[in-house]
Amino acid sequence: MNNIFTKRILSRIHSSLNSDLDAFCINGRIYSYSEFFTYVQYVQDRVNKQTDSNDKLIGLICDDTIMTYASIVALWYEGKAYLPLHPKQPNERHYEIIRESKISCVLSEGKYYDGVNTIILNENEVGIDINNNIIIKEVCDSELAYVLFTSGSTGKPKGVQITRKNVSAFIDSMLDYGFDLSSEDKYLQPFDLTFDISVFALLMPLINGGCLYTIPLDATKFTYIAELLEKYYLTFLPVVPSMIRNLNPYLDEVQTDSVRYTIVAGEAFMKDVLDPWQNKIKHSITINMYGPTENTVYATGHSFKYGQNAFEHHGGLTIGKDLKNSKSIIIDEKGNPIKSANEIGELCLSGPQLTPGYLNNKKENQEKFFFYNDERFYKTGDLCFYDENSLIMYIGRLDSQVQINGYRVELNEIESKYKSISKYSSIAIPFSNRQGNLEIALIIECDKYDYTSDIEKLKGTLPSYMCPSKILFMKRFPLNSNGKIDKRALKENFNLK
Repeated sequence: MNNIFTKRILSRIHSSLNSDLDAFCINGRIYSYSEFFTYVQYVQDRVNKQTDSNDKLIGLICDDTIMTYASIVALWYEGKAYLPLHPKQPNERHYEIIRESKISCVLSEGKYYDGVNTIILNENEVGIDINNNIIIKEVCDSELAYVLFTSGSTGKPKGVQITRKNVSAFIDSMLDYGFDLSSEDKYLQPFDLTFDISVFALLMPLINGGCLYTIPLDATKFTYIAELLEKYYLTFLPVVPSMIRNLNPYLDEVQTDSVRYTIVAGEAFMKDVLDPWQNKIKHSITINMYGPTENTVYATGHSFKYGQNAFEHHGGLTIGKDLKNSKSIIIDEKGNPIKSANEIGELCLSGPQLTPGYLNNKKENQEKFFFYNDERFYKTGDLCFYDENSLIMYIGRLDSQVQINGYRVELNEIESKYKSISKYSSIAIPFSNRQGNLEIALIIECDKYDYTSDIEKLKGTLPSYMCPSKILFMKRFPLNSNGKIDKRALKENFNLK
């Protein structure tokens, strides 16, 4: 039995069992590691008593609370995996994920779910003494660590399975990257736990014995980050580019002297966003990381230092080179690897970080994964090319997926949901708002009508970041020479840029 996950991750977390060092700062309250482990012990005890060996994947309502974070660690200690459910998403979305994943148990701090074993966690029941014999159950590294559901093109979300082996390989890649970190560093965690970068933001402080500073679910992220920087002097900032973009106009008012590392991922990172950030924090390192959920958070990376060549293409910064435990190739339309510089193709990934596949989704597994030279690869759907320095340059999406606030969104899902509600065909078009951030416009193929009720129903089935902010109408969609809907003409007609 392989136990690399326990040795590389859980044992390092466990070494802080009796530490009085700060572990979490949640909504202004500081929790020490000793306090944190009382919650871990409580959750593990409840899970041990109220689930059985067949409950390997457990749903978790992911509030911004110490109980939620303790639940993740407790489930790993108990040899189980977590499936995060966002508390702000509609009930219908939760039940859809519960059905697709076939889970039978959910951890919650107050919300019950019909048809599943709902374990209600109560902070008032948490003991004050730590049992120094908290057990870390040994399970194979092939067992799941977590499952994240992403947007699906058929209108159904799809679950990405990530094993303990995948997470171990990812953390090994991060440790190899050269971060100089310790328990004295102060780590930002700005992400919802349904977003895969949260795994990185959670584990980097915990394995180093440092303190993790979270952002409430309802807070405006960039303003809250500014407040945390001002009050706590954070040193390690995992963010998405839009957070930096929104912070840049206020840099003269923000305390940034403490920042040592800024790790940017989740969206295309542009040079005009990097430059003002680096000009203010000349001493720090900014790293552009890239990776789909299917390859366990990050697959490639490139570090930028003030005054050095930024390596960009049409303003978009390079996503760098492969991390230690990830391997990439770029393939042409026939599936052949591209080796020459400046030739655009689809980026594909392989290695020990690669998911074993989508949960209960044979069709997607057959379409997205393939073998080349006896290695299994994942088609990312991202168009890239190698430059003359063998750095990977990101061009954009091959299909209709876009990144909204760091979340991957398949536009087809929005269209499919709307058609099921209204019976009208629609096209979801991404466009940039005045701040330069992406939003969704929904163009409906019919005469204008009172759509209020239909849009409210749509909002009841989709996360907020997938809901369109602009509703437009066209009696008949334009077609191109191939008989396909001409999305470029649609964008031009409505001046969507």
